[in-house]
Amino acid sequence: MTGQALQRREPERRYPILLTLLAQSAVDVLDETLLLFDQAISGRESAAKQKVAEAPGRARPPSVEDSNLDRRAARTAKPT
Repeated sequence: MTGQALQRREPERRYPILLTLLAQSAVDVLDETLLLFDQAISGRESAAKQKVAEAPGRARPPSVEDSNLDRRAARTAKPT
């Protein structure tokens, strides 16, 4: 809806439309901000993982698969 079309509307209809547009704009800006934040965090995490992987003499961080294997090994090692 254009500004000119809004001006032609009666105030009882104009202001609710403007408030709705304002609220939707706030949601859109928040969504975009969160997307940018998520991209920044993902980029930093990827860079950190690569730095750790390339560091000489450093063990790789444990993964989810490693912890699952550790739990399975602990279950099988327990006497029943």
